[in-house]
Amino acid sequence: MKQFLRFYAWGVEVKLYMSIYTAAVVFFQGITEVLQGRYTISVWVLLEMLLVSFVFAAIQYVILPAGEWSSRGRLAAWAVCANVLYIGSALVFGWFPGVPLWGNIVLVAMLEVSLWAIWFGEQVARWRDTRALNRSLRKFQQEG
Repeated sequence: MKQFLRFYAWGVEVKLYMSIYTAAVVFFQGITEVLQGRYTISVWVLLEMLLVSFVFAAIQYVILPAGEWSSRGRLAAWAVCANVLYIGSALVFGWFPGVPLWGNIVLVAMLEVSLWAIWFGEQVARWRDTRALNRSLRKFQQEG
């Protein structure tokens, strides 16, 4: 039962991040398609994006286990993995055809901003949790 619960917890966390990453890359794919006058995205491209997002989320689970978002080395490894996986996959699978060089630069910049936003969101969640725990501790100490 412990193995199942551990696997289930892993799946919940990985699927959460996988869905966030998939939604983001599909959103940017959609924007680039619309700007070029196209209004469809291949199902194969969507599946590729989903699988790459799953791989990245699984790697993230290993590199950044719960509470490790403050380790600069781990964050650097996470960011490098994101860049290698998403930029590499975009090149290998041809996710953004017809996008000019400046557009590719914008997409890479958006990837970097998105990674920063994810890190910042984790920091905000940690600050919120710390405040709640400290409040609960003070309340417990006053009652005891």
